[in-house]
Amino acid sequence: MDIKNNSPFEFITLPNYDKEGREVFTNIVKGTFLFSKNQSLKIAEEQVPITMADEYWGDPGVTPVKYESDLAAFKPTTDLILLGFAHHYKGKKFKKADVSFGTGSTRKKATVETQQPAYRLPLYLLENFGRKKGFFKSKHGNGFGFYPKQYKPRVLYGGTYDDRWRRERSPFLPEDFDYRFFQAAYPELITQTYLKGNERIFAENVSPDGPIVFDLPGINIGIKTIFEHKLIEEKAILDTVILEPEERRVSLVWRQMIPCLGMTMEIRGFEINM
Repeated sequence: MDIKNNSPFEFITLPNYDKEGREVFTNIVKGTFLFSKNQSLKIAEEQVPITMADEYWGDPGVTPVKYESDLAAFKPTTDLILLGFAHHYKGKKFKKADVSFGTGSTRKKATVETQQPAYRLPLYLLENFGRKKGFFKSKHGNGFGFYPKQYKPRVLYGGTYDDRWRRERSPFLPEDFDYRFFQAAYPELITQTYLKGNERIFAENVSPDGPIVFDLPGINIGIKTIFEHKLIEEKAILDTVILEPEERRVSLVWRQMIPCLGMTMEIRGFEINM
């Protein structure tokens, strides 16, 4: 299979099945950008690899997910993810900080507190309700990172895996599966519609250098799926934005799901353009 990547970004294609059990390919492009003090984005020389499996802040099952796998088959809209630390906007020690993050009407604010003054506090403490010991699966947290799959409403979108599913559908997804299960952001940070890719992103009290404000780069990603006797050329959709202020880094993930209709063996290659 021939892959011609005319972008500087990471690319992977995955054979899969949609919720109806039809053959599809999911094409994923991940781009890494850096922002400087003037807060303009530039393409990073070193691109962050596509995350193949969930990665944790510490021990799995004890600490929250740091990076969720990028391999979702499809997302109905765009996730906004913020990873890092709360800071005083002037770099001072603090006991309480109100962190804000979002774009347009999709925004969230939460308070990080500590008994002892600190220069910074991990935002994932919000997922532990500000406590430094233990990870409580029964509670939903109030964070900005990846929303756990076992929390409502996300877990409900996964569908019903019962005896009927085992008899009639396995190994395909259950009839009541909802693609919203793949939305990985906290509910307040899931946009109503896909971002166009030129929106203004903001974050407050996550850097000692003051508020972070930048415009997404407005890059369009087109992918050609080349079959033996035809070609499908479609724009990939921006469905994930990950801001990491400590690294002064932004990761964008574009995705498309291409139906194969029994022609999986006829695919000859892919071409990625921007």
